[in-house]
Amino acid sequence: MARSDGLSSADPEARPVGTFIPFSRQRVLDMLVDEAATRRTDGENTFSEDDLERLRVLHRLLNAFFHFEFHDLLERMKEHYAPFDPELALTTETETNRDSLPVPSLAPISSAHALAEDLHWVLSRGNYVALDRSDVEAALDEAALIDVAAEIDFDAYEDIVLYYRGERERTLTKKKWLGLRKVDIQVSTYDRVCVFVRYKPKDDLSPKLLKRPNVPPGAIILKLFRNVPKADLEMLLPNLKVRMRRRDTLFLGVPALFGGIPVVIKIMPALFAIPVLLGVARGRVDYAAIAAGVTGFAAMGAYVFQRWESFKRKKLEFLQQLSENLYFRNLDNNEGVLTRLVDEAEEEECKEALIAYSFLRWEGPLDQESLDRKIERWFETRHATVVDFEVDDALGKLERLGLVEKHGEQLAAAPLHQAIEKLDEKWAAILAFSKAAAAPPATGRGGS
Repeated sequence: MARSDGLSSADPEARPVGTFIPFSRQRVLDMLVDEAATRRTDGENTFSEDDLERLRVLHRLLNAFFHFEFHDLLERMKEHYAPFDPELALTTETETNRDSLPVPSLAPISSAHALAEDLHWVLSRGNYVALDRSDVEAALDEAALIDVAAEIDFDAYEDIVLYYRGERERTLTKKKWLGLRKVDIQVSTYDRVCVFVRYKPKDDLSPKLLKRPNVPPGAIILKLFRNVPKADLEMLLPNLKVRMRRRDTLFLGVPALFGGIPVVIKIMPALFAIPVLLGVARGRVDYAAIAAGVTGFAAMGAYVFQRWESFKRKKLEFLQQLSENLYFRNLDNNEGVLTRLVDEAEEEECKEALIAYSFLRWEGPLDQESLDRKIERWFETRHATVVDFEVDDALGKLERLGLVEKHGEQLAAAPLHQAIEKLDEKWAAILAFSKAAAAPPATGRGGS
């Protein structure tokens, strides 16, 4: 399908490279069940039909356990974000007096720091990698694939961090010469990009920035995008200012220069008409000269107006191209970003734990390096996908849940029925604690 930026993908099967696993939870479970069934058929392990069903049960229990763990974190992040959420302030403003609203600039700065720390942890669990300001500035210097030029006023930001997940090379078809010619280019793109921007408080913003309607003092902006070329990173930032490129300035300026010569010739009579107008004031009238002067001034005014309208039309074309491009790449905004990122982190945790456990059951005992190598080779040979599997993180989860045992450098997974029993015990402890916490306090009837 053609996209509004004039780019189309010619390589939809490009293999992602990174630490995240580009398959859904259910897809990973199906892949592991198929692998176990294949190994059983080939006589490589002793997985029975019951074991395949137990693997599905273990998958459901892991999902539920990680969901429970991440739920409290999500609620805490929402609470920390609420004072800085520009959408929440806007919604409340329609119902109450604006002067009574909490000002993000006055919100506890500790909440902003706590949110940033939790967000960084969640993103790392979801296998995102942090970029810094130098990466954004480098993108500004590169030739953008979106056919616009832009500049960013970093003075408006108190803090700005971009995170990406999944980097791949894609072959894109770019239109040139007004769409008459198409060329294939290799482009490095990010599968996901998360934008975290905290604006400076009101007292630290310049009067010029305060006048802009899209600069909420002290607010935190969260955005999530997909399939973003590295050269277009700056297009994702709020407070972006579109400007004319040099070639567009020439495109408008050169015709203006040459087109202005006839206009100057036309207004020459107006210059001669000035003395005539002065003569009118003294009682001497030359109507022909006056008409020529008025015509010349009108021609100059019409020419200036035409050039100005041409400039505005070109700028609107730029803004439309930018907005249409971001429309198809935007996944979520502000509080919705928190929910989506927590869900992604929860999913990555579950997939990593299940994959590591399965391979230890099939081929263990193994040392950490051997386990890592076998899993990565499995992704590449069986599923044509390059994954830098985070084996240490996966083993840390299994050890915490009691699903793996260490014997020196060797690691062994607990049998499936024992793994399920251990998770059942943890759930029983969680439910017992929740039931006790929810119970009303005991009251006795005292007598005198």
